[in-house]
Amino acid sequence: MRQAGIIAAGGLHALQYQRERLVDDHLHAERVAQTLAKRFSPNTVRQNTNMVNLELETETYARLQQHLRERDIQVDRPRWVLHLDISGADVDTLCAAIECFRFD
Repeated sequence: MRQAGIIAAGGLHALQYQRERLVDDHLHAERVAQTLAKRFSPNTVRQNTNMVNLELETETYARLQQHLRERDIQVDRPRWVLHLDISGADVDTLCAAIECFRFD
């Protein structure tokens, strides 16, 4: 149960000190989701709160992941969470990289 307390402490800190800033994370996630929806089918992108979920073919996601890695953008899972450590400039960089992704 110690791990649950550590996670809860982070959540409490966010609620107490970062609540107003969370709006920025939601807006960043919305912008990333809109950029992805322009490149892929809108049905493959879902944005809830500060999370963006991609439902892409495994091969397509792997190619997108490699494309981003070549631009020093690290993504792991097809669920991206935008948070305090991701700035507006980071979102600009990510969106620009998504926009130049080629399917061929």
